[in-house]
Amino acid sequence: MLVILSIVLLIAVPAFLSTVKQAEKDACLAELDLVEKDYETYLVMEGKDHTDVLFAQFTLQNEYDFENCSGKCDVAYIDGEVVCSGYAEEDDVSGGVPFL
Repeated sequence: MLVILSIVLLIAVPAFLSTVKQAEKDACLAELDLVEKDYETYLVMEGKDHTDVLFAQFTLQNEYDFENCSGKCDVAYIDGEVVCSGYAEEDDVSGGVPFL
């Protein structure tokens, strides 16, 4: 019985942790997308051009804390996108069951 439970845990725990990691990444990317849309709207409505200082002020004034990114990245506005140094859209986080 203990052997069967051990095997199940060996499969279930890594799969669960992978799912949690993917959910954290997805939440962070969704938050970055929201900030990007808000910032671009702000630039258009105020008739301003992007600067790094303006972006930093915007995120502070609007109290974006990037809590979903868990301090895993430095957030910046580069080439028309809000990006996080810790997560990239093209990163592949496998959600499959690990091979034993």
